[in-house]
Amino acid sequence: MAHAPVGIAFINEGRIKLASSHLKSMLGYEPGELVCRWEALVAPEVSSEALRAAATAAYESGQNFETELPLRRRDGSMLWARLYGAAVQGARGCRIWIATDATEVRRQREDLQWTASHDPLTELVNRREFERRLGQLVADRRRHEAACALFIDLDHFKQVNDLKGHAAGDDILKKMAQVLRTCVRSGDTVCRLGGDEFAVLLPACNLDRGLLIAEQMRSGIASEGVSDGDTAPGVTASIGVVEIDIRLMEFRFRLSYGVGPASIKTDVAQFHRPMAPPAL
Repeated sequence: MAHAPVGIAFINEGRIKLASSHLKSMLGYEPGELVCRWEALVAPEVSSEALRAAATAAYESGQNFETELPLRRRDGSMLWARLYGAAVQGARGCRIWIATDATEVRRQREDLQWTASHDPLTELVNRREFERRLGQLVADRRRHEAACALFIDLDHFKQVNDLKGHAAGDDILKKMAQVLRTCVRSGDTVCRLGGDEFAVLLPACNLDRGLLIAEQMRSGIASEGVSDGDTAPGVTASIGVVEIDIRLMEFRFRLSYGVGPASIKTDVAQFHRPMAPPAL
């Protein structure tokens, strides 16, 4: 096994009895050091019990086991590995594991997934990802708490973009995206729908709380969008607030914030459509 291009480990009753040079090199061990239980190499966030149960179920059904998970190097750092496990025929409790470094492949896959679901300019989620999360929230009938969705238009953005140029417009969009981020929790979703339109999904949030967050966003955008003294107007926002009552499975459009008391946005009324109650 000294020249094998992959990591190989022979396991007997859960303990590593023989490991290839490549596996030791992958995990930062010197010859003779890699003597421990196989599960001790698995990252703490991975359930060893669940991993053992899944592998055992595969072996007992006559199949090999395959998974991807983080392994712990000798220095404590993590390495993502693709693992293939098989039971050794005629040797009870003996297993052979083959490991390949999946760190770069995983990074490339995550980069592609991020690109497909995010807006590259503001680094917010894009429309498709927002709609996926909204649909997931509405379809999850186990939820009993209300939620809110906010739909945001930047006012006067086009004039600023035309007067100052696209680079200045991009800077404004990034600045406004940051304002929206500062107003939400880690589990909320902030999205750039496109152009100067944004949306925010607030799970476990009632209408009163949603309106408060909308006002914080409106005020923050107005403060950050102040013109620097030239002919460009300041950027403000109009925000539509929609309560999503999962128990009733309907959207209830209640109120819209704008730059003034009389500024009522109606373009989010399309989200006010009753849905059939769940079957009992």
